[in-house]
Amino acid sequence: MDIKIDLTNLFEPHLPSPHGLTRQDIEGLSGRLGEAFGKISDMRQKGDLVFLDMPYKKEAVAQVNDFVAERAGEFTDMLTIGIGGSALGSIAVFDALGHPYHNLRDVAHRENKPRLFYLDNVDPDRLNALLDILDIEKTLVNVISKSGSTVETTANFLILRKILIDRLGEKSYKRNLVLTTSLSKGEMRKIADAENIPSLSMPDNLGGRYSVLSTVGLLGAAFLGFDIEEFMAGARSMDRRFKEDDVWKNPVSLYAAAHYIADVKKSLNIFVLMPYSHALRTISDWYAQLLAESLGKVTADGEHVGPTPVKALGVTDQHSQLQAYVQGKIDKVITFLAVEKFKSNHRIPKAYAGYPSFEYLGGSDIADLFEAERRATELSLTKNNRPNCTIYLPQINPYALGQLFYFFEASVIVMGQLYGVNPLDQPGVEESKEYAKGLMGLKGYEDKKREVDAVTGKKREYCL
Repeated sequence: MDIKIDLTNLFEPHLPSPHGLTRQDIEGLSGRLGEAFGKISDMRQKGDLVFLDMPYKKEAVAQVNDFVAERAGEFTDMLTIGIGGSALGSIAVFDALGHPYHNLRDVAHRENKPRLFYLDNVDPDRLNALLDILDIEKTLVNVISKSGSTVETTANFLILRKILIDRLGEKSYKRNLVLTTSLSKGEMRKIADAENIPSLSMPDNLGGRYSVLSTVGLLGAAFLGFDIEEFMAGARSMDRRFKEDDVWKNPVSLYAAAHYIADVKKSLNIFVLMPYSHALRTISDWYAQLLAESLGKVTADGEHVGPTPVKALGVTDQHSQLQAYVQGKIDKVITFLAVEKFKSNHRIPKAYAGYPSFEYLGGSDIADLFEAERRATELSLTKNNRPNCTIYLPQINPYALGQLFYFFEASVIVMGQLYGVNPLDQPGVEESKEYAKGLMGLKGYEDKKREVDAVTGKKREYCL
């Protein structure tokens, strides 16, 4: 079944003026949407939007399935080393599909599947704690870096490589290593080929934050026994809807257009993603990177554009953030993720007759309470003139996730065209990377180090 996108609470009369959108708002954008689709079509034909065609490429699924078939049952743990798009998608997939406490279960209850861990930072204490619990001789280390020049991934790789060599020896350590990197470019690819290290490839022009439906995002799911072709089938389903010319029948285009108008015409520039599912909580982390790095840019005219992504979790953040959403500044658009059928449910027992706060819950299901909380929050926001919309997943499974990932990726590409920015680059990130490389002594970056060292303007009165 397909996911459903309900944008009712973004439009008048459900959301009154001045914040509610109208059909005329969308129709007035039809010319620019047509231009956007023309550019997207051209880019797609040139291969510049390879991620939109990943669901049709069989190589990624075959690579992953072949590797897992060869290695299944060999490792008790799998450690993925990556950062940003090289980690967030894979983490989101694991959290969405895996048992919430998968890594705490014994081998029998895990059905001999490996525990999955992710190292996406260079925090020394976290690294040391992770090494405390890994049985390194039975750990598969999956290093994800398209270029091989990502400093954090490289540093963690070098540390884990040394540990593997010390424990397993120069001849045997490669059995516990796989490098997921570009097909033909970058230093990581050169190392994999020169040293005959097992590797998985991704297209050379596949950007990290768009790589979840590739070898980057799907290896963990395959090790857990999920059918990764179902991700691709779901993505293909959404692509068919994305190709619909009529904006009112195209959920990707309508979502993108509505959010763009909400930002530039209604000053609603904070986009909140709020899943009502603990399993989907880290989808928000992945979405935040996708939105921020793709749309937070400077246009050719020098205008700073792009929304600010915020993550929330229902119902947890009803008790921490909702106050600001309902009565704070009207500057947010909230997208709920709702699950129509959970994997399990529990009946709330009847007890404490005569205690109204306890008694009324008895006999209800916990899933009914979850949905009641979401519906109540939706109504409260709408009554207070707060824009919101809902994406319904029939169930949490690979097919639905494939649709959801593709939906967000495609909508961001459309919004990039509307904002007039390149949604594929991230120049604002590169500057700090260059400064860090200079400080760490990379040849060719000496000027960057000198520039950082020259900053001596700390004011004593402001340092308490």
